[in-house]
Amino acid sequence: MWAARGYKDWDGVTKKPWSAAFISWVIERAGYTDFLFAVGHAKYIQQAIHRREIGENGPFWGFRLNEHKPQLGDIVCIDRSNQGIDYDYAEDHDRYDSHCDIIVQLRPDSVRTIGGNTGQSEFGHNGSVAMKTMPLDANGFLTAGGRRFAILRNNFNT
Repeated sequence: MWAARGYKDWDGVTKKPWSAAFISWVIERAGYTDFLFAVGHAKYIQQAIHRREIGENGPFWGFRLNEHKPQLGDIVCIDRSNQGIDYDYAEDHDRYDSHCDIIVQLRPDSVRTIGGNTGQSEFGHNGSVAMKTMPLDANGFLTAGGRRFAILRNNFNT
């Protein structure tokens, strides 16, 4: 995963946050191209938002939570800072603390996601790969709770 991003000396026990490298690795292994593979989520979030705004083709387009109902393979964007990151901020910036998870299961009132670097491992390393449940509102959109601020639509599903 790290080697795929150009960090050949880093391994799975580095103290560096690795959730973006994990998401990039999963997207790359799934055969996607023309994705901004990065070790920081903000870079590919901004790319997806810009692509949607200008109508440029790409594997993902960025939406506000109330603009797109989640589908399998979509990516949920979460603020990990204390700055109150939102869609508009993400559109203008490619560096801020964030996290992303990939939607892997749809339920009537929630979605299940998978993400990397979630929590702390028993060995003191930065987290593990884990699943989360995220609630949907009555109209089928992700709720804004849990500091969620955007959803990247998987354009291969449309």
